[in-house]
Amino acid sequence: MCFSGALKTPYDEEKLDNIQTLSSLYNNIFTGNIPKDIKTYLAYNESVSFYKNPPSTEDVRPIGIGVAWRRLSAAHALNMTKDAAAQFLAPSQFAIGLSAGMDFITHITQSQVERYIAKHPSSTTPPSRALLILDLVNMFNNVSMVRARDIIYSNFPHLLPLFDMLYYDETRCYYRDTSGDRHFFLRHEGSSQGCPFAALLACLILHDILEPIERQLQQRAHQRKNSHQNSDDSFGSRAITMCYIDDTAVSIHYDDIRFFLDAFNSAGPPLGCFLKPQKCKILTSTNKHSPLHLLSPQHKTDLLYALDKYCGGAEAGEITDGTRILGHPIGHPEFVQTYQNKTVQKIRATVTSLNDLVKDPQVSMSIYKYSLQHYAKHLLFTDVLHSPTISHTYKHHQTNFTTTIDSLTKTYLARLLGDPDSTSANLPEHAWCIASTPTGLGGLGGLGFIDMSTISIKSFVIPFAKSIRAAQHGLAPTPITSPNVEQVNHAITLPKHISYSLRSWKTSSLSVFQTSAVGPPNQGRAQAPYSSLSFCLLGKK
Repeated sequence: MCFSGALKTPYDEEKLDNIQTLSSLYNNIFTGNIPKDIKTYLAYNESVSFYKNPPSTEDVRPIGIGVAWRRLSAAHALNMTKDAAAQFLAPSQFAIGLSAGMDFITHITQSQVERYIAKHPSSTTPPSRALLILDLVNMFNNVSMVRARDIIYSNFPHLLPLFDMLYYDETRCYYRDTSGDRHFFLRHEGSSQGCPFAALLACLILHDILEPIERQLQQRAHQRKNSHQNSDDSFGSRAITMCYIDDTAVSIHYDDIRFFLDAFNSAGPPLGCFLKPQKCKILTSTNKHSPLHLLSPQHKTDLLYALDKYCGGAEAGEITDGTRILGHPIGHPEFVQTYQNKTVQKIRATVTSLNDLVKDPQVSMSIYKYSLQHYAKHLLFTDVLHSPTISHTYKHHQTNFTTTIDSLTKTYLARLLGDPDSTSANLPEHAWCIASTPTGLGGLGGLGFIDMSTISIKSFVIPFAKSIRAAQHGLAPTPITSPNVEQVNHAITLPKHISYSLRSWKTSSLSVFQTSAVGPPNQGRAQAPYSSLSFCLLGKK
């Protein structure tokens, strides 16, 4: 594999020599054809650490920032490999080489929780599954590079020279002390959280741990299916493992909870994957009541064992209202609403800081449109999902959440346009229309301001429709941007026990999917022949 194609551009002949020189340098880096003395300075990192949850200083996220040569080479290597990596890591890893993998995890998890965990408080039937949320201690910095090299050697040998240059030898990590003096320490294990290559290495190690465990879980599910006992579906209640790099959630039958956690705790530490009991959680219910009293004696014993050994105890580790998966709240409507309210408060506080601290309007606007708005936008799916009613027009779906965010945006825009004392959304309607209308339609869409009530239904339907299609036809790979690398374009077909959750979406008990949630004017909602999602996806009337 060569960098020359990626670097060819219509430069004039005066600059062609420089392009060829750069191409030759990158090829030498990629193939490891670099003198050892120079390797030291190509592979080193500038180390910096951030507090994960300020003002708490307990948890620290160490970041290693390499030189541009290193980052560009690693990014190019990952781009060239992600198609093959996606095939290798399937079907539990959704972060590498897959389009809309994050949305798919969210939708599958929502379906699993609703189908197997959520119960009415008056129900006397215990849930058949729980949701394990695993937290791994600084996985990027701990994973075994020896094992990572073995996996690369066997499956991605073209990456071996670059890997050896960046990771196999001891790497210098530079830092500055409190007096400003520069020092370094040697990193013997782990990858650099900040290197584009590191995500792939973390995924390879986690896959190496989970693959044999998943084979055993499949055998256990097969035994349940054959014995016709304790099965909640047509596949023997086979566990579903969903990973986005190191963020891992497992929808698992109570029969398998103890087995899975013991197996992971045995296989993980030798490869640098350590469970953090203070942050590992088990979602057992979404009705705010523990199902312990409904479980069989064996399931109750296994759950208490798992909570005590791996989650810091039952009180700290058991969740009975909801959890967040990749930033999306899943669970009881009150849990979802509480999280939305916290998000609104954070946005409001940040807007105040923008107004007080950032004097440049361009900088302020960029922070708002590229960060704060999208911080709220990703919650629109959940907001629609838990809405009791849906407008049959689907053009404006107003809830407390969308109305509040739109009001904050209008207030911010009013102050940005010259009303520094504005504390309310007193922006003229025509100004808001111009600011939020796409450029192609005559507006200032380049500003990036979003009318949340207008896009909320689209933010729900489009990702969900893609996930349903992926469940039926396979997950599509992300495009490869290097012109010299052929795109394979093989969709990754999902096992039936995973795709089943989204293939049968019409049976959902959530109100948004019910015929009573929506209906065209003058049509009796109770007799509406299609769910609201059918109206959105199929245009049925």
